[in-house]
Formats: sequence, C-alpha cells, structure tokens
Amino acid sequence: MKKRAACYCRVSTKKEDQLRSLEMQKQFFMEYCRNNSEYELYRIYADEGISGKSLKNRKAFDRMINDAKNGCFDVILVKDFSRFARNTVDLLTVVRMLKSIGIEVYFVNYNMTNFGDSELVITMMGALAQAESAALSKKLKLSKNMTARQGRVPNFVYGYERIDKYTLKPNEYEARWVRKIFELYVNEGMGTARIAEYLNSS
Repeated sequence: MKKRAACYCRVSTKKEDQLRSLEMQKQFFMEYCRNNSEYELYRIYADEGISGKSLKNRKAFDRMINDAKNGCFDVILVKDFSRFARNTVDLLTVVRMLKSIGIEVYFVNYNMTNFGDSELVITMMGALAQAESAALSKKLKLSKNMTARQGRVPNFVYGYERIDKYTLKPNEYEARWVRKIFELYVNEGMGTARIAEYLNSS
C-alpha cells in the first residue's frame, strides 16, 4: 500500500529567482512521487518569502502540521533540513512530535528519516543548517555594509529608481505612497496592520 505523502517547500524571499526555486521544488516533488512507487502525493505545502529561522508566520507549515495531526497523510517529504527549519530546537521539537503521532519525516537529499535514523544525527544535521544560516546572514550584512561604505545604492529601494550603482532618483508614483504611509503613521497614529489594510483597500 502506498504511503500518502505531504511535501514541504519553502523559500526565504519573494524575489523572482527564489520564486523560481520554489516552483522547481514543487516540480521536483511531483516527479519524485510520480516516479516512486512507494508514495502517493497527497499535497504540496509551500511557504513563500518566509525565513526558516523560526516557525512563526509559516502558514503552509502550520496547515501541514494540523493535517498531520488529523491523519491526512503518512509521511512528509522535504528536500533538506534547511527547508524544514534552520533552528535546531524547532527542528527537533517538530520531528519528535510528528514521530509521536506516527508521521515519518523523510529528508530526501540526505536519505534520512526520523523513523530510521538516530536523533543525534538529525540534531547534528539541524545544527549544521542553523550554522549555515547564521554564516550566510553575517556574510550578507558584511556585504551590505561594504556596499554602503563605497557609496553604492541597493538594487531596489521602494520610492526610488536606480540610475546606476551610485545614483537614485525618486519614483513619483511610489514616493507618494511612501509619503502617505509616513502621514498615516505620524499624523493618524495608525499601526502597521491598519496601514496595510488601508493600502490594500485603496
């Protein structure tokens, strides 16, 4: 009897290349389940623009966990530890909980599962993913600081258009929304949730 497989994908940002990566992850799992007689694809859960450092705000992940508790599938397929969680404590907490309710978690790239491999090995792999995340974050901060010291401007600044590496000019359409956000916050006393609601309804 085939195992009902849930597949989890995640990318950290909503940049175009990251979204392409998300589509590639989805395609990978569709083909993986199609070519593997052991699995029957139940659903692909995907979070866009969500960091793996925390389980907060990961709506697709939360939905997957709730479905797991309701017995909707038998196994979760995920490509690697960093897609699942970049925090070792979160990784172990969720993996243990899923194991306790009979849900297998299979890390495809490593051919490892919470059913067959020791918790120590999973802990070590999770710690490596967390360390990789911290190193990447540090590298990005250093790169941004160096760019700023050189007087270069970022590729994207809302409210402005990038002319070259060192020059920005106001984008009048976007700038008026920046000014409106400032006005709503300072003069109207609105918080981020109310401002977002106002902008979405405008």
